[in-house]
Amino acid sequence: MTLIDMMVTTAIMAIIAATVIPVTSSNARTITLAATRQLIADIQYAQLRSITQPSNPTRVVIAQGGGSYWLAEADTPNTPIALPEGAVGAGDPYKVVFGGYRGVNLDGVTVAFTNKEYSVLVFDEYGRLTSAGNVPLRVAFGSSEINLSVNALTGTITTE
Repeated sequence: MTLIDMMVTTAIMAIIAATVIPVTSSNARTITLAATRQLIADIQYAQLRSITQPSNPTRVVIAQGGGSYWLAEADTPNTPIALPEGAVGAGDPYKVVFGGYRGVNLDGVTVAFTNKEYSVLVFDEYGRLTSAGNVPLRVAFGSSEINLSVNALTGTITTE
């Protein structure tokens, strides 16, 4: 075995280790980011669904304690809508339980409105929030937290 063979082997092992170690380690920031991305996608889906079905807008309801949330129609706010056709688990309730189905690797994550005057997100037929102002949310896991703001006029979501 030559020195070049050993250097190539070492470089290949370093590349493999660099790609495997981040996947196998789970830190608070990574878990918080994953939960935040899932929440943002679900809020955007609720907004689009409200635009396409304006007679019965979709709302995002966060459970007390923040360990879960679901999407529901305005007429039945305590009953999650069904996951759409083509989605994994189509027909199942559109509910995210951190540490459970659709949030299995996110055990311990919490979501909360940071302003107590808000309890749900509801969009109108134009994709605007029905609330008077922007709605602040916080996604937290351990010592890591991400603050979100849903713009009342556009429904866009920004992170802080």
